[in-house]
Amino acid sequence: MKDVKGKVAVVTGGAQGIGRALAERFGAEGMKVVIADVIGDALERTAEELRGTGLDVTGVVTDVTSLASVEALRDATLDAYGGVHVLCNNAGVGSGAEGHLWEHHLNDWRWSIDVNVLGVVHGINAFVPTMLARGPRRREEQRRAHLGVEDPGRARHRDLARRRQPTRALRPTRRARARGP
Repeated sequence: MKDVKGKVAVVTGGAQGIGRALAERFGAEGMKVVIADVIGDALERTAEELRGTGLDVTGVVTDVTSLASVEALRDATLDAYGGVHVLCNNAGVGSGAEGHLWEHHLNDWRWSIDVNVLGVVHGINAFVPTMLARGPRRREEQRRAHLGVEDPGRARHRDLARRRQPTRALRPTRRARARGP
């Protein structure tokens, strides 16, 4: 995606830290930004501060450990802006306990996994089908943006195909050649 002006970005964990920095940068590039966080006071404070600098920012209280909450974030984003172009599943936590890792309570580990792993899964499940439904042209745009314009591996395979040379992935390995047909 070369021109991001007017596009919509969603950032979970957007009330502070890296999430806030992402929101600031997206907004500075002319994007409309939806920040999500479980801490409502911090979220509203950040949204107000960013709006105060002239950015188009909306804050939505979201618990990424709940698929229903992330789906509500998606719906609020679609209601406010009509689409989503960039999703940053940024929300994350440490284990929440002090001391050695082997001393952490099982509930601390569960909370960490719920936020850090399932939070990403919920973001993918809630947003990606909606983003893909925008059509093949948009999917190609998203793929290129994700890969930094063009996937070097794809470019290499394309170049080898033009020269009609088999790629490593298509050539039999030594082990397969040794086994025979």
